[in-house]
Amino acid sequence: MTIFGSYKTGYKSGGFQVGMLDAGPALRGPFDNSFDEETVTGGELGLKTALLDRSLMINMAVYRYAYEDLQLSSFEAQSASTTIANVTGSVVRGVELDFNYKPYQIRGLAITGAVAFNESFYKDFLGDCYTGQTIAEGCSAADTDSNGRFDKQDLTGRTLPRAPKWASSLGFTYEKPLMNDFLLTVGSSATYTGRYSYMQQLQPESFQDGVTKIDAFVSFGPANGSWEIGFLGRNLTEEYQPTSGAGVPLTGNPQLTGTSRPGGKPDVFGSTNRGREYWIRFTVRPDLLLN
Repeated sequence: MTIFGSYKTGYKSGGFQVGMLDAGPALRGPFDNSFDEETVTGGELGLKTALLDRSLMINMAVYRYAYEDLQLSSFEAQSASTTIANVTGSVVRGVELDFNYKPYQIRGLAITGAVAFNESFYKDFLGDCYTGQTIAEGCSAADTDSNGRFDKQDLTGRTLPRAPKWASSLGFTYEKPLMNDFLLTVGSSATYTGRYSYMQQLQPESFQDGVTKIDAFVSFGPANGSWEIGFLGRNLTEEYQPTSGAGVPLTGNPQLTGTSRPGGKPDVFGSTNRGREYWIRFTVRPDLLLN
């Protein structure tokens, strides 16, 4: 059994947004394309164990990190430019648990699994409204450019983008010796990722529901590993999950942002993972083949 702990600090420098466009003081207010440095402090406390005569390994850790001036990027559909905003304060904290079990009763079998609970939220942040967001939908925090329409939403306490609360995995591999020192290996794994938003403005259409993906494989080759042929299936459930996205340029009506009139939201798009894939893989290790 091992108990460990750590305290860490981190730093990311500030800079300037090269691709940011100036829409004019009448629309944006005073133009400033700079962003401040980002700092983080925190740590973790964990436990590593070897149980059942070292056939079962269990690891657990709890962590908490506090960010100041966290740098978050977002895509502005109307000006077709990416902007970076500093979040006054945010917190990321959670618990992780994983295990690896190789039962002596079934030689060649290994079962692995992991589960993580992650809670991330803004401590204090007035973020930009998404295009077409009405007052009733939360665009009611500030009118920074004094044009008679709100352009900020209070995101204090809301979850950070691309930060699902739950994630887990479960899988196995089984190696079966065959005649003449050959080895047959089969395995499968399932991964679950919980619900999250892939846009910094947390537009409702950008929320991705939780999905489960399943992979599987079978391989055959000599026990010394000199060559191997494998058949693999990835994302067999054919789940698509955007990891990034934004409003479609030149869609939506910014004149309705921060007002009581609906109907100004832009279309949204996202970049997703690959769909179902089948692979044949052949591996040769010359150093082992010649021996």
